[in-house]
Amino acid sequence: MTELNWREQQQTEVQERALAMATRFTAQLELRRKQEDQRRQQRLKHIAEIKARVKNDYPGLSIARRTWINTTVLNNPTDNYVFSGPGGIGKSFLAAALGDIARESGRTVLHTSGQEWEAEMRRNASASFDNKQLMAVSALSLRRSQPCLIIFDEIYRVSKTQFVLDALLSVLDAVKAGGHQLVLTSNLSQSEFRFAMGDSIYWRIYKKADGKFGGIGCKWADFREKSSLASEMESV
Repeated sequence: MTELNWREQQQTEVQERALAMATRFTAQLELRRKQEDQRRQQRLKHIAEIKARVKNDYPGLSIARRTWINTTVLNNPTDNYVFSGPGGIGKSFLAAALGDIARESGRTVLHTSGQEWEAEMRRNASASFDNKQLMAVSALSLRRSQPCLIIFDEIYRVSKTQFVLDALLSVLDAVKAGGHQLVLTSNLSQSEFRFAMGDSIYWRIYKKADGKFGGIGCKWADFREKSSLASEMESV
């Protein structure tokens, strides 16, 4: 074999190896694309199943009221909400469904309640330096973490001391600054909630502000029966 033939053979082998590598790489990309598409379809299926599961699970509500809640909330599952109404009517169940939808979409979900959060916050505040822990629902952790969904049941049950309310205001500011989603539940009506929590907390939750600072702009979803549904679910 002459040197010219040898060089041509080497060049051909290199080209064949490069072609084989490109073919394998293309096949791997196609396989990954198909797998990701299958996962996406599965997520969409699971989300549809979650929505179907809660569609009629509101004891005592009229069909019109259930339809309004489903249309408004389940079609916009990443918005900020306050679910308000009497106990046992489906508020926490709907909040949990939004949590399931968020998890199916690959998002982190944090869940707490007013009394649980306050107890943990007080334990941490009174602990020695070596025993302090970083709370999941705290201003510090929320400012450091990627945007997530925070479900806060019965937030109005916290103590109305300045210490607790200041800590809660810091959490709400961190929710806004970090671009997190907030879903609250309350047995109180909107006016009762404002009276119980005070204007600072109320407006921080309800008022809509652009940018990273100011009000979160939660939509108030009242589970109580109303004569008119058209003017509801507005944030300032």
